[in-house]
Amino acid sequence: MKRWIDFLIIGIMTIVIILLLFQCSRKPEIVTTTVTETIPGDPYPVISYKDKPVPYEVIIPSDTFWKDVDTAVILQKCKLLYKDYYSKNIYCDTLKDDTSALIVLIDTIYQNKLQKRILGFQNRRLTVINTTINNYGEIPVNKFYLGAGLETNITPFFSEMNLTANALLVMKKRWSYEFEIKFPISNMKNIGIGIKGFYKLSFKKK
Repeated sequence: MKRWIDFLIIGIMTIVIILLLFQCSRKPEIVTTTVTETIPGDPYPVISYKDKPVPYEVIIPSDTFWKDVDTAVILQKCKLLYKDYYSKNIYCDTLKDDTSALIVLIDTIYQNKLQKRILGFQNRRLTVINTTINNYGEIPVNKFYLGAGLETNITPFFSEMNLTANALLVMKKRWSYEFEIKFPISNMKNIGIGIKGFYKLSFKKK
């Protein structure tokens, strides 16, 4: 009885030593994903009404100007001048028209004055947004498992049976260790121990 207790103490001490030797910083696995989103420009021009500009300077002709004017000529053209004065003249000026933008300026002239100004703008540029997402995986930790098992021979069947007490230590990185104590049922004095090591293989393409 004392013999297998000694083996059990040795096994526990071995596990403690392995835990102390393989302590490492806890760094989670980070998976970085970049999401690209393309936003098109404006489907239609945006119309906005602008305040009409105020005249910077108004020049009024002097009285001497009318002395040299032929009154008969003015009267002959009075009807045409009347129509022009009360006609609305709409001017559409395209300031920019390419793949980046469309800019149109619409002015309305009435009674020789600027009455209304409209600005049409369409953004035709594509907006690309790149979003980087960091996915943090599980923080690696040392994991410890306890278990029990039953072993027997195949030939001859059930000729010898063993009870096992197992301890599994999974390290934070790639190594795993298993400690086993074997108790033969036919001869409890013949106790055996075993230690196994496992290394995790990775086939991911980096």
